[in-house]
Amino acid sequence: MTGLTLRNTSEYILVAPDRDLRTVIGGSDERWPGVVVPNANLSLEVGGQEVAWLNINRTDATAAAGETFDGETLATPSGDIFRVVDDRLKWDVAFTEHPGAYAWAFGLTDSGNLSYHYQPALTWDEIMAGHERPDDVVGSYAVYMDRMHGPYGTGKFIHVYRPWFQDANGNGQWGTIDITNGVMTISIDPAWLDAAVYPVTLDPTIGYSTMGASVVAASSAYRANLAADMYTAVSGDTVKAIHAGFRTYSSGSLNVGIFDAADNSRVANESVYVGNSSYVFRSVTGLSISLTDAHEYFMGAGINTAVMYIYDSYTNGAFRGTYADPWVDIKVASYRLSMYADIESGGGSPVNFDEALSVSGGGSASLTARLGYPAALSATGGGAAELAALVGFLDSLSASGGGGAALADRVGFQAGLAVSGGGSASLTARIGFKDVLSISGGGAAELAAVVEFYEALAVSGGGSATIFIEGDTAVIREVIRLAGNRRLNFQLAGQRRLVITLTGNIGD
Repeated sequence: MTGLTLRNTSEYILVAPDRDLRTVIGGSDERWPGVVVPNANLSLEVGGQEVAWLNINRTDATAAAGETFDGETLATPSGDIFRVVDDRLKWDVAFTEHPGAYAWAFGLTDSGNLSYHYQPALTWDEIMAGHERPDDVVGSYAVYMDRMHGPYGTGKFIHVYRPWFQDANGNGQWGTIDITNGVMTISIDPAWLDAAVYPVTLDPTIGYSTMGASVVAASSAYRANLAADMYTAVSGDTVKAIHAGFRTYSSGSLNVGIFDAADNSRVANESVYVGNSSYVFRSVTGLSISLTDAHEYFMGAGINTAVMYIYDSYTNGAFRGTYADPWVDIKVASYRLSMYADIESGGGSPVNFDEALSVSGGGSASLTARLGYPAALSATGGGAAELAALVGFLDSLSASGGGGAALADRVGFQAGLAVSGGGSASLTARIGFKDVLSISGGGAAELAAVVEFYEALAVSGGGSATIFIEGDTAVIREVIRLAGNRRLNFQLAGQRRLVITLTGNIGD
């Protein structure tokens, strides 16, 4: 990985070598104009489109002018030191004296399609089964996107490693890390910090590898079992390559297959030669495996005791089973294996609009799979648009004057969605708004599942919105609390489903 590079007077940038994952340190802040702010802003682009981002800010830091940069290490007056070591960004925080605290908060804001997975200490049963987890991974977090395969690889965004404290005499101590409700809290044993010789350094570390951070002997077969791991095919989709992450102590090979979730039948069975290597992706290329429209597929890996799977802990992340045709599930295992496929879309190349797509005067458009709009989509005057799968709008979507838009699966708006004048929008699954959703003048919108607004949801002038939310009891309780505080109407629909109806004038 290349080191930090000065981008302008207050920003330094780091780019991962194998994908367009950029980390900007510093950036503009109206409180400290022209000053390097102690934060890290990560952004991943695919095909020129931003698909995920995460901003990490040290909330107790005060920025000041006077940073130093020697071409490798960036040091700020706030005591924050940034440097690159291998495939990791080391973010050291130096305390010249006792900080008067034993825990530090870092604010997290993200694109709404990231999930954070704690990596606990291995159990005795896991150790006996051949699992290995490095010390800096115990108590860490693996961060994943809601998509994988192709340019998204395993779907892993970054890894936040377990923090390490060290004093002036070289004495060290592991800290603890907790990520809850948009806050990353790093803590240290008070007795150790009280006895430390200053200065003391805390080193939050960000890893950029898309591989998992743990390994397990391939003495059992595993398959993916997550919505993010399932791939829903469209007509003409073709698997062109399979990639799997392994570690070995001697040369060997392992079978990796693709299975149709409808009946667990195996549609591909490829032998991946691993070789004698450590933490590496091995690939089978030159494939041409046809997938069936609307079917869901998962990947599975077989058994070879000379091979070790690379994985991360991930709640309900896999099934242990029998690698056969059909696959037979045996037991749920909370692992996510580092494997993915390259899939050539049945719709041809990804569809990108450099300017605007306008559907009007009775016109219509039906678009599916991997769509990106750098400008606006407008459906007006009786026009209609139906879009599905991996749709991202860098500007706005407007449905007005009787126009309509139906969108499904992984829809993200970086600006606004406006539904007005009798327009309508029906949106489902993994929807995130970075700006405003406006429903007015008789417009209507129906949204379901994992809906997040970074700015405002406005409903006015007879407009209405229905939001369906599913989750466990804690999630439902929290939504009810928020809904009550904002004077929204809500009702429970089943034990795990909440329906919120918004009418009249409701701001952000």
